[in-house]
Amino acid sequence: MRRIATIPIISVALSVVAALGWSGSAQASSSQITYQVSDARAYAYKASIGQAVIQAAPKCAQNPDKYHCRDYDHKKNCPNKIAIGAKTLPPDPQPPEGVDGQHGGAGQGAGNGNSGVPQSSAVRLNRLFSDAALGREGNVLASNGVSSLQYVDLGSPPWNPEAHTETDAFSNLPKYEERCYETGSDGNYDPKASSHAKPGDSYAHMFSHSQKGPETDAYTECFQSQCQFNTAPLSPAAAHGLTQVHLQQTGDTVRGVLSAELEDLNFGNGGFVIKELKSYATFESDGTAEGLRWNVVTTAQGVTLGGQPINFPQGQSIEIGAGDQGVSIGMAGPYVSTAKDGSTLTIVAPGMYVATSQQTAFFAGAEMQANFGQGQTVSFPPLPSGQGPPPTSTGPTGTGNPNPRTGGFTPSGNTNIAPSSTGGTTNTPQPAAAPQFALLSKHDPPWAPVSILAIGLLGFLIVFLRWSQQFEWGRRMYEVQPIRGFQWLYRAFLKT
Repeated sequence: MRRIATIPIISVALSVVAALGWSGSAQASSSQITYQVSDARAYAYKASIGQAVIQAAPKCAQNPDKYHCRDYDHKKNCPNKIAIGAKTLPPDPQPPEGVDGQHGGAGQGAGNGNSGVPQSSAVRLNRLFSDAALGREGNVLASNGVSSLQYVDLGSPPWNPEAHTETDAFSNLPKYEERCYETGSDGNYDPKASSHAKPGDSYAHMFSHSQKGPETDAYTECFQSQCQFNTAPLSPAAAHGLTQVHLQQTGDTVRGVLSAELEDLNFGNGGFVIKELKSYATFESDGTAEGLRWNVVTTAQGVTLGGQPINFPQGQSIEIGAGDQGVSIGMAGPYVSTAKDGSTLTIVAPGMYVATSQQTAFFAGAEMQANFGQGQTVSFPPLPSGQGPPPTSTGPTGTGNPNPRTGGFTPSGNTNIAPSSTGGTTNTPQPAAAPQFALLSKHDPPWAPVSILAIGLLGFLIVFLRWSQQFEWGRRMYEVQPIRGFQWLYRAFLKT
C-alpha cells in the first residue's frame, strides 16, 4: 500500500517541476500606437497639367538622358558649406510670426471642404516638392521620403534626374541622399557649378534622410533662378523657397511638421508682390482621441499691388483682367477633417491660388492624411534566472505592400478626400484603419524539457540496474558505492 501511494506523489512532483517551465505566462496587456502617415507633402508650386501637354510629353523610350526615365543621379555633390550631411537633420521650420492659425483635436476641423476654384486636370506638376511617409502596424515599420526640384503625380520618374533624392529606411533604397543643382548659361545642368555652389548663387538643394526610429525628413530649397515658375500664370518668381516635411515617432507619440515658404514672390515683373507666403502645419497623436492635436496656418505678409500695400485675407480674391484673359488671385484657407475617436486626420492647406480659364496653380501649400490607433501587446515576466527575454527587432527589413513612389504603406479602399475650402483637391485614397493587433512571440524557459529528461534518465538507470543483477558483472557493478545510493529508489517504487 505504501508503494502504491508513491505513484500519485511522483505525479504531483513531476507536475510541479514541469509547471515551472511554463511559469512565464502572459501577465498583462499594454497598448502600442499604430499609425499610417501615408502621404505628407509640401510644395512651393503645384499646377494642373492639361491633357494636350500630357499627350505631347516625350515617352521614356525617346528620352535622350542617360537614365532613360528609370533612375536618377544618386551621387552626393553638395559642397561642405551647404551640405547637411548624413549625421544630422535640418532644423524644423517655425510657424509664421504673429499669426496663431487654427488648431484643435479629435472631432474638430476647419473649412467646409467645398471649393469653387477650378481644376483642369487631376495630374499635378509640383515644384520644390517634399514628401514623406511614416507607419507602424505592430512590428511592421515604414519610413521614407522624397525631395525633388520637380515632380509629377504620375508615379513616373522625375522630369529632372539630376535634382531628385529618395530614401527608405526599410528597403534597398538609400537611407540618406543629398543633391545640389545649378544650371549654366545655357539653362542645362552644370555639374561643376553644382558641386561648388555657394550662398548667393542660383541653385537648388535637395535632402532626404529616413531612419529606423522611425523618422524621416524631406527638405527642398531653391534660390534665385531656380525659384522661377515659368509654367504658371503671369510667370511668377521668388528669391527664395523652402519646403520641408519632418515625421517621427518619439516614445508612444507620432509627430509631424509640414512647411512651405516663398520669399519675395512677384507676379508680372513686380506688379503683384508678396514678401512672405507660408503654409505651416503640425500634428501629434498617441493613438487616442485625447492625444490628437493639430495646428495649421496659411499667411501672406507684405503684399503690394502696383507698389501699394494691400490687405490680402483668406477667402478674398483679386481679379486682374476680364474674360478669357482674366486672372483670379486669392488666399486659400486650410481644410481639416478629423474623426471623433482620433483615428483619422486630413489637413489640406493649398496656400495661394492663381486661376485662369485654362489652369489653376497653387503656391506654398501643404497636405497630409493619416490614421491612428492602438494595438494590444502582451508582456511576459522575466526568466527565473533574472535575465530578460532576448531583444526584439525594431521591425522587418521591408514592407508588404510598398507605395510605388515612396515605399510606404499603400492604403486599401478608394475613398476620396474632400477638397479644401479654397481650391485644394486630391484623389489620394484615404488610408484604411490600422488593424488592432500586434505580432508577438513567446520564449519559454527550458526547465520543463530539462526536468523531464532528467527524470527519464533516472528511471532508465534504475531499470538497467535491476536487469543487470542476473549477470556477475552487474552484481559487481551494483556494489559500487555511488550506485548503492539508488537502491532505496528501486525498493521503494519498483520492487514487487
